Amino acid sequence: VVCHRIVRRRRELVAEPLTVAALLTRSARAAAVLRAHGVVEGDRVVVSLSDPHDFLVAFLAALGAGAAAVPLPTVVEAGAPASFAARVKSVCRDCAPRLAVVEGAARFT
Repeated sequence: VVCHRIVRRRRELVAEPLTVAALLTRSARAAAVLRAHGVVEGDRVVVSLSDPHDFLVAFLAALGAGAAAVPLPTVVEAGAPASFAARVKSVCRDCAPRLAVVEGAARFT
């Protein structure tokens, strides 16, 4: 089984594969990084990444570290409504994550 993401390279679209073996290897390495940053069994880890491969790796890494993965949508536009940021902050307050794997974190501080 292979997952693909379509990316633009210069002026063409290219399919980048992610095999199950590569997914498991990357996830195991990422789980070790999470544990090195203090994640223990039962913790929550927010995962908010727009790249589907990176999201899948981080999500599985959280599970592999014994944590509960808390998936949240990403904010890719600078003009996202303030209510969106407030909702993300609220989820983070409610779940009290040990760690967040996100892009654009400064928007939520």
